[in-house]
Amino acid sequence: MHTSPTITSPLGTPPATVLRLKQVIAMTGLSGPTIYRLTGTGMFPRPFKLTHTGSTMRSASGWLLSEIQDWICERVSSRDEDSHSA
Repeated sequence: MHTSPTITSPLGTPPATVLRLKQVIAMTGLSGPTIYRLTGTGMFPRPFKLTHTGSTMRSASGWLLSEIQDWICERVSSRDEDSHSA
């Protein structure tokens, strides 16, 4: 029986999961423009380039699943704090 090797980063941690915009939209319920607006104000995780292309082509971008999950958890914590202070 052949098993696939586990791929780890140089630091020995499991590999990161990268999300594309459609996946981030599905996870957060936010629209694309809202995601980019919040990113511009520093209120949402910034995407990173997955590809580097010439100036005439758009490059692919992605977000780390862990950063999106952390952002969602922060929103829930903020809601919970607000409900305790009321």
